[in-house]
Amino acid sequence: MNRFLSNWLPLLVMALIASMSLWIRLSTEEGVARPSQVDGPDAIVENLRITRLTEDGTKHHMLVAKRLEHFQKDDVSELTKPVFTREDENGTSLRANAERGRLSKDRDEMFFYGNVVMTRSAGKSEPEMRDRKSTRLNSSHVKRS
Repeated sequence: MNRFLSNWLPLLVMALIASMSLWIRLSTEEGVARPSQVDGPDAIVENLRITRLTEDGTKHHMLVAKRLEHFQKDDVSELTKPVFTREDENGTSLRANAERGRLSKDRDEMFFYGNVVMTRSAGKSEPEMRDRKSTRLNSSHVKRS
């Protein structure tokens, strides 16, 4: 037994050191996703301004936000102080703003949270409308053109 340990112990120690060295190298290598990186935002944009135009080049809608954070894990974007403005052909405009917002994965829905204010300007046959909600507004409830 004593002879077995004296022959194999140095080899076992070297194998342990080699495996620990490989583990340290892999865990500190750039490009390796760590749990803290996966859960956090993968992109951050400050002072965001997105304008979508119609086919003839006039402004259709605009999204402005103080900050946008995109999360790859869910493929959603969180907005800070979002303001959404849409202008219709009939001259009316719709404006929604809030403390926070979220863009869906497909970017076809926006959700507004916290002190939501939605204002529609007066049209030819419609008076001005102003609605305040303390919690949330889903853009899918707003008529699209």
